Amino acid sequence: MAAYTLADYSALAKRDGAPLKQGVIDTLRKESLVMDLLSFPSVGALQAKGLRIKSLPTLQHRKVNEGYVHSVGTFDPLAESGYLFGGKVQLDRVYDAAKGELMKDPQAAQIDLYLKSLAYSFNDEFFNNDSIANADTITGLRYRINTDFSGQKIDAGGVDVSPDTGAPTTAWLTLYDKMDQLQYALPEHKADAFFMSDTTLLQIRSGLRRMGLLNQSKDQFGRTIDRWGEGGPMLLDAGTKADQTTRVLPNTETSAGVITGGTLSSIFAVRIGEDYLTGWQLDPLQTYKYQLGVIKYVELDWYVGLFITNPRSVAWLYNIQSV
Repeated sequence: MAAYTLADYSALAKRDGAPLKQGVIDTLRKESLVMDLLSFPSVGALQAKGLRIKSLPTLQHRKVNEGYVHSVGTFDPLAESGYLFGGKVQLDRVYDAAKGELMKDPQAAQIDLYLKSLAYSFNDEFFNNDSIANADTITGLRYRINTDFSGQKIDAGGVDVSPDTGAPTTAWLTLYDKMDQLQYALPEHKADAFFMSDTTLLQIRSGLRRMGLLNQSKDQFGRTIDRWGEGGPMLLDAGTKADQTTRVLPNTETSAGVITGGTLSSIFAVRIGEDYLTGWQLDPLQTYKYQLGVIKYVELDWYVGLFITNPRSVAWLYNIQSV
């Protein structure tokens, strides 16, 4: 089963001469760093299934001329549901006929807005969705860690790295120690990315820059990608919700990591890959373009989900003062 990223699917769409699909995929990549990082293998089913290690075989010792006792490891079966993301854009044919006098193709503009909304909503749900409150989309990392992987939740102790902190260097070092602890909680003690709010990212960048540990590069879309040292984990802004104002990872958390009621924030660390955290899909994102009478339509449809093979693939550092 090929574990293609959206970049791979974009290349395939270009090869196949499907500019609408390629444009849709590239917009999702530009607007969602989460989507851009994840792989989305096609499973051809409405659920993704797998196994998670539950226990290892018992190591044994034996005397000469004695045998071993049969011992096996055990697995927990896993099944993750997928969810439909998409929508429809419709436009009267007169706008298409008059687009020469418009600043931008109105249908293309509406598709672009729809994709931005999809990407921002996916980002929000990836971190924050409570499947009890909303069972119609993916389950967020907050809920998963609180419910199933509580050992992956680390308290930063209210470390204050806000701009007006009295001892910034001491505060930065304390936070970096906690981030190192966060990374150590992941498989092979390695994180692919840390996600956080813009305000937390700016404070972390400030400290790393002064210590000579901030590595920056540009991706193919011209975005600046920050890393903790050469080849280190990416430091990424989780962005805003579809309202383009509310932070996905807010600065309004309590000391327990509850989203509202305080002035604190969180950092999430992820290890991405088929053996760790991955996306999955029923089949590649579908685009449909058609006309009924005088109305032209474009529909987008994507059946997609998340799968966590290793429960240590995600970790959460909370109780950070960055404002």
